[in-house]
Amino acid sequence: MVGRGAPGDRSIAQRLDTMEQELGGVRQDLGDVKRLLTAVARAQGIDPDTIS
Repeated sequence: MVGRGAPGDRSIAQRLDTMEQELGGVRQDLGDVKRLLTAVARAQGIDPDTIS
């Protein structure tokens, strides 16, 4: 049958919750990278707000 998992599989809601948590981690990591690149740019005398 389509849409039915094997017994013991996680529910769709559980899988979505896991994906949301992982996406939150990715967003946090991207924020960390942005802060790091901003700091490096400023240390080099570059204003990150003027870069397009």
